[in-house]
Amino acid sequence: MRKSILAIIIAMATAFSLSGNSTASYLDGYNEITVYDGVSGPGDWQGVDEDHEVEPGAATGQMWDLEGFFQKGADMLMVGGYDFKYGQEGSGDSHIESGDIFIDTNGDGGDSSQGDYGYEYVLAMDFLSETYDVIQLDDNVDLTGVYTNFTFSNPWRYSSGGQQLLADVSFLYDTGLSDADVGFTGGLHNAVGFNLSFLDANSPFTLHFTQECGNDMLKGYGSAPIPEPATKILFGTGLLGLAGIGRKNLKRKSA
Repeated sequence: MRKSILAIIIAMATAFSLSGNSTASYLDGYNEITVYDGVSGPGDWQGVDEDHEVEPGAATGQMWDLEGFFQKGADMLMVGGYDFKYGQEGSGDSHIESGDIFIDTNGDGGDSSQGDYGYEYVLAMDFLSETYDVIQLDDNVDLTGVYTNFTFSNPWRYSSGGQQLLADVSFLYDTGLSDADVGFTGGLHNAVGFNLSFLDANSPFTLHFTQECGNDMLKGYGSAPIPEPATKILFGTGLLGLAGIGRKNLKRKSA
């Protein structure tokens, strides 16, 4: 009897945790945390709106456009017309690959005088396997910059050093998203979903991403949430219920 009740409680907890992902729209529950990248480039928009904007002197077009960061609790989405997974064909025979996602937690991200550019963490992305490693950075790490003269877009990718905190974390990759799905225009959108639950609760963070060429740079600013283990609460409530049932059965037997 106890086993069947426990199975029901686990099923209820699982259903409860998954229900938050059942949404009518792709971005339901997410808040946009995109911030101005600091550089106004050519496009339909100038300044703080990153949709339809690439960096000065860069190739224009939806295939280079990095559009926005979104947050729902510890879950993040990075959206753009750029093909994050397979990269983009550049001029000639060049192939422009995705960079990694850098995270600043103390407000000095982008400082090129530091070996870590002022970033405390990086999600070292393996787009083909759809996994990433979480690396804590220090001044002795080796980070790679973009190959063009768009140095303001740096850093591009993690190479070595630092301390690995997590390995082979799975992430979401979605393609074929519509303008209505993401709230941007251009007709072609892709999304990368990842999680920042390793950050200290309530700590502010800034996200940074660019492509190999630095054609566009994307930044987001948010705050790590306080964990709300709803499933643990539900599961704990269920265990209390089991304990109550056990006591009742014991009383019946003793009677």
